[in-house]
Amino acid sequence: MAIDYRRMRATATRLLTENGKAYQLTRGGTTTRDQYGREVTTEPVIATVIGVITEYSTREIDGSLIATGDKKLAATCETEVRIDDRIEIDGKKWRVVQPNPVKPADVLISHNIQLRV
Repeated sequence: MAIDYRRMRATATRLLTENGKAYQLTRGGTTTRDQYGREVTTEPVIATVIGVITEYSTREIDGSLIATGDKKLAATCETEVRIDDRIEIDGKKWRVVQPNPVKPADVLISHNIQLRV
């Protein structure tokens, strides 16, 4: 019997939506030069990420990849999350260190996002 990853994604999305909270994600705008040398500025992208915040256990903290104070955000797959995006939690902007997508067999189920102040 084959594993139905789409059903897993639906279950994960339902559980994270029911038990999680909406957080604002901001992806900074960029400034580049067009073919004529003029600066072209793009506006920051603002989106919503739905998920559950947890702390890293002391066993997971190694001081280099995962630092003391980092947080985990288990989030739905509906919003694309990239490195250096900012997610606002309790009025404080946290930087995405790693989005850590859960993606078996090319089906994105969720994100286990590592956040750092």
